[in-house]
Formats: sequence, C-alpha cells, structure tokens
Amino acid sequence: MEEKELDVTAELANLNLSGDERAAFEDEVGRILEYFELMKGIDVEGIEATTHVGLRGNRTRPDQARTGDLSEGILSNSPDRQERFFRIPKVLG
Repeated sequence: MEEKELDVTAELANLNLSGDERAAFEDEVGRILEYFELMKGIDVEGIEATTHVGLRGNRTRPDQARTGDLSEGILSNSPDRQERFFRIPKVLG
C-alpha cells in the first residue's frame, strides 16, 4: 500500500497512526493486497457461488414444547453444587 493511500484510509477511519503503526499497517495491508492478487489467478469457472463455506440449508429446528424438569441434567455438569444450585467461588471480599 502506498503512503498516500494509507493516509486517506487512516483519515477515513479516524485513525491517528504513529510512525511504527504506519509501518506495520503498510506491511500488513501490502501482504493482504498481494494475497488478493494471488486469488485473482484462481480458476473458479463452474464453481457455484456461496455466501458461507459451511451453509448447507436452513439450520433452524422447529420449535417444540417440552415438559418436565431439566434442572437435574443441567446441574449434573456442575463441578460443585448445593442442592439445586450451582456453587461458585466467592468473588467479592
């Protein structure tokens, strides 16, 4: 990234960069732009566009009413409990 481009970008983002930060940003953004150039050379002909790499349909489940007390199952995961309550270490003195 050229210095002038960094100045404009920093101004748009309301960033006040120190000399060390400027050098770091120039290097990091330069590497990102190089990677974009590398990706331009990848042949994606025939590959269907996706919005998310792991999205394979609707992940929601239907709402189902449940009856019963779930507290015992939940409390069984507690390392320390007292009756039907979680015990936690004292935080405030």
